[in-house]
Amino acid sequence: MGQCFVPDCNHQSESHNCSFYRFPKDPAQRRKWISLIRRADREPGKGARVCSCHFRGSKEEGPEVFSWNKDKLFESRNAPKRKKQRTEVPETTTIEQILSESSTKSNQNEPCELSCEEMQMKCTTLQTENILLQAELGTLKTQVSELKEKESYLKRNYSSFNMDSKVINMETGLPNKEMFHIVVEYAERYRNDIVYVCGWKVDKISFEDQILITLMKIRHNYHNLHLAELFSCSTATIANIVTTFIHVLHQILYEDQMEIAVPSRQKNKTSLPGSFSLFGDCRMVIDCTDIEVATPKLMSDQKLTYSTYRGMNSFKTIVGVAPNAVITYVSKLFPGSVSDKVTVQKSGILKHFVAGDIILADKGFLINDIVPNGVYVNIPPFLNNGKFTESEVKLTKSIAKCRIHVERANARLKNYKILNFVPPYLRSLSDPAQRRKWISLIRRADREPGKGARVCSCHFRGSKEEGPEVFSWNKDKLFESRNAPKRKKQRTEVPETTTIEQILSESSTKSNQNEPCELSCEEMQMKCTTLQTENILLQAELGTLKTQVSELKEKESYLKRNYSSFNMDSKVINMETGLPNKEMFHIVVEYAERYRNDIVYVCGWKVDKISFEDQILITLMKIRHNYHNLHLAELFSCSTATIANIVTTFIHVLHQILYEDQMEIAVPSRQKNKTSLPGSFSLFGDCRMVIDCTDIEVATPKLMSDQKLTYSTYRGMNSFKTIVGVAPNAVITYVSKLFPGSVSDKVTVQKSGILKHFVAGDIILADKGFLINDIVPNGVYVNIPPFLNNGKFTESEVKLTKSIAKCRIHVERANARLKNYKILNFVPPYLRSLSAELFSCSTATIANIVTTFIHVLHQILYEDQMEIAVPSRQKNKTSLPGSFSLFGDCRMVIDCTDIEVATPKLMSDQKLTYSTYRGMNSFKTIVGVAPNAVITYVSKLFPGSVSDKVTVQKSGILKHFVAGDIILADKGFLINDIVPNGVYVNIPPFLNNGKFTESEVKLTKSIAKCRIHVERANARLKNYKILNFVPPYLRSLSGKIIQLCGALVNLQNPLIKETNDTVDFD
Repeated sequence: MGQCFVPDCNHQSESHNCSFYRFPKDPAQRRKWISLIRRADREPGKGARVCSCHFRGSKEEGPEVFSWNKDKLFESRNAPKRKKQRTEVPETTTIEQILSESSTKSNQNEPCELSCEEMQMKCTTLQTENILLQAELGTLKTQVSELKEKESYLKRNYSSFNMDSKVINMETGLPNKEMFHIVVEYAERYRNDIVYVCGWKVDKISFEDQILITLMKIRHNYHNLHLAELFSCSTATIANIVTTFIHVLHQILYEDQMEIAVPSRQKNKTSLPGSFSLFGDCRMVIDCTDIEVATPKLMSDQKLTYSTYRGMNSFKTIVGVAPNAVITYVSKLFPGSVSDKVTVQKSGILKHFVAGDIILADKGFLINDIVPNGVYVNIPPFLNNGKFTESEVKLTKSIAKCRIHVERANARLKNYKILNFVPPYLRSLSDPAQRRKWISLIRRADREPGKGARVCSCHFRGSKEEGPEVFSWNKDKLFESRNAPKRKKQRTEVPETTTIEQILSESSTKSNQNEPCELSCEEMQMKCTTLQTENILLQAELGTLKTQVSELKEKESYLKRNYSSFNMDSKVINMETGLPNKEMFHIVVEYAERYRNDIVYVCGWKVDKISFEDQILITLMKIRHNYHNLHLAELFSCSTATIANIVTTFIHVLHQILYEDQMEIAVPSRQKNKTSLPGSFSLFGDCRMVIDCTDIEVATPKLMSDQKLTYSTYRGMNSFKTIVGVAPNAVITYVSKLFPGSVSDKVTVQKSGILKHFVAGDIILADKGFLINDIVPNGVYVNIPPFLNNGKFTESEVKLTKSIAKCRIHVERANARLKNYKILNFVPPYLRSLSAELFSCSTATIANIVTTFIHVLHQILYEDQMEIAVPSRQKNKTSLPGSFSLFGDCRMVIDCTDIEVATPKLMSDQKLTYSTYRGMNSFKTIVGVAPNAVITYVSKLFPGSVSDKVTVQKSGILKHFVAGDIILADKGFLINDIVPNGVYVNIPPFLNNGKFTESEVKLTKSIAKCRIHVERANARLKNYKILNFVPPYLRSLSGKIIQLCGALVNLQNPLIKETNDTVDFD
């Protein structure tokens, strides 16, 4: 008997007439069904079926009808679409139009004779109307002022002011908004005593939000640029706030609370849990927790920080908790190699204990000989005679029940992600407080103070305890500011709102004061006309203000969700998504736009509130930083369900367009690889792919069978692994699906399907673990480093190992880039069924888009435009600047430009790339510009030691010239003997007899006026910063990159602007 797999559906094959469908075999279709069904407790097995009641179309469309959407689903099919109601905004009318209309109306009503009494009544009515209009005008002005102030605030609307308790909890780790306000109020007491670390005060951001920023940094370790974008300030401001308020919060929350108030055992007994029945006098449960750090460069530091127990470089701290699980002590940091006993001895924790206290600890804390007299240390018993006695088992269990509190406290500590990677500007804050303060004040970034480091008295203006304060950057202001009066903030005056009754009352009082007042009929008529005109003007002003209010309200509504790609610059796009710039982001968006109408949202409902561009941004932000869904929901003003719907849907979309359509079907052949083969592959010219396995750590599964399956003995952790393959030019060309960590590399290769891409003659480079010679197709060779025989490598084996290592470094770097996508550190539950797509998508996003689109843009901007269309001298004459009057037949102005490179390791490469003219290691390229300063030619790259003549000869530039053409160049281009017949090369004359003749001076000036164009074009080229440092995976494309930069320069504003008969330089 089979039952429907859909949750809340009890349909069975024997008792119901509906049909039952098996899950599709196709992985993509099967995944779609799983996502639609939303069953979280288990995956569908082989016999799982779905009854036909859940389908409203064909089987290919998948199940769509469920208990949570059936009421809406069919109704929405036939329901007419609701048109959005457009808010009517009053049209702005000019004063001239209103006066003209009024004049027309009054003319239409002529002739109109009124008696004096009627005129007086009309005058009074107009006067009242005038007063009411003024009152309304005052109200609107106040409203406009308030809306403008609100708009200014909402431009940085990510503020604690707008957050509810749920968001506060997610961003700061505090349980609710009330607790956050308690922390703020406590810090407020010391507000006037706070000295900002960078020397300048932050006034732009509220005190409350500065504490929020600090807590967000500690909790999530957000990138400073992300925080700066949220709070509309600079990264320097963020660093100033965070560094300052870490001191402040440490002072008020740790030093003033915990450090001086470790609760006594009498106080502990008032809230003693039942598990402490055997240890009623327990004062503290202690344990050491480790914080992993990057491997230090110095061997001495590596040795000092390496923890043999943890198997990593780390720092450790002692954490102490009271029996009720409240943390009561945290020590300073110690290197990982220091024993627990030494850590306890040096931490100062023992000064808090008195006779009669009990300490509970782990077996590593053998500290009975160093604790104060009368203090007892209870640790689990050690194993003797191969078996624990019954009393020892009971004692071990009792201590374990108590020690679980400190373990959980440590686990909570690790939730503060700043402990995973402490930014460089905060590393000094792991030192003791006073030392920390001095380091922050001194601002020395090149090195830390050593044991003998000292500061002279010239830098102090008070006691030593206050620290050094006088420096070159503040000494002129420091002493002056001590006596300077404090500047009061100027308050913006907002017009007060006055009630209509008050205005009418004031008006009545004024009119009574002016009584008696006799006016003739003519004067009364003039007064009426004046009041009528005044009222018309007031109505016009009211109309303008109403329009302004409407626009401001609309803007306010938009600004409430202003975190959008629309407002971001390239720097922020790069930080948030990993893409190099905003242009590349738009290329991805435009590519996805083609499939926009075919996108089916996983949750069954379409997201219209957020733009298509921002939905891709959200997905890339999630993949890159793994931001909490609530954080993203707060940024984009939507629900967490919407975020989950967007991310799940667009992972499918991006995987389809970036991986399946690009990488999966197009593994480059070895012939294609040879077109961009780096020199390190000289021994492996037929290399098709360099492969390696990379592991993604996962939380320890609950089931023992799953633990065994995912445990990698090589990595010493529970993980999943995937095969990553890169081409010789370091472009990722293959990523397999995920396999459990216990599976061998050989089985992974066999089951991944990678071998179908290889043909006879291909070479695979791999690590020693890939013993796959017996499973690869015939004629495919696997090169792995040789194994050690007879205790020593032969000379040829050493060379082979080095050669393979030089090639394998590409795949290692690709794996390192992959790990930058933080979603791979922890995949949220709702995305776990998409883990394979996530991995492929994150790979393709950064590592391949850049390489692929360099080829694409080079093709469309350089090869299809510039390379085949060098303009003739006839065409040049149509836009010839006046400076070329002596060189009317000039076809091109040429020059060499150099790109500096890091000094190569090999002496031969150093010699080849060293330019004696520039005095540096470089590559050079020839740049040619037309007389109108448009770049028309960029050659490939040549080593810096090659002369200009040889560069011209080998570049192929000469094929573009015909008889009658003139080339303008610098003195180094002695190329008259190699140019085609009839082509003239004009270079500045050389100095003869110690002095230039008058004609030589004129010629030099004329050539210099023309050559300035190519110099400026070269300067624009150098603005493309990729030429300062080309990433390793793009170095094989260096020639294409510089040609592409030349094409991009032409898309900028022209270097020469024609204005009448003169030529101006831009």
